Amino acid sequence: MIRPGGRLLLRANFSDHHPRPWWLAHFPNGYEADAALFQPLHEVIAMFTSLGWRVASFDTVTEPSSGTYGDMLERLRLRTLSFFAQLSPDDLEAGFRRLEEAVAADPDAPAPVFAEPLLTLELHS
Repeated sequence: MIRPGGRLLLRANFSDHHPRPWWLAHFPNGYEADAALFQPLHEVIAMFTSLGWRVASFDTVTEPSSGTYGDMLERLRLRTLSFFAQLSPDDLEAGFRRLEEAVAADPDAPAPVFAEPLLTLELHS
């Protein structure tokens, strides 16, 4: 239980404040398909403020690199992200083909970092 004055950190995606991981651009309509899975920031804020929270800050945090491009491709092939369920089989095939071609150019290069939204809320006292 969070006490009055306590803080809640939400590292989350919002449809209108969406991170852009390097691999997403290789899939047809990748950014749009992924962003559609999330609510806009103002809706999330409205939900929490209606429950007694207030916005303390909104910023970004940097996600550490997940190894190399090749490592990341192997993780993506597992299709554990809900994003992949939004794509047609043809878009999946095209995306992975483009991604594999891009990674083949330098599979041992470090995967780039990217920034993700961080919403900090404080419970009213």
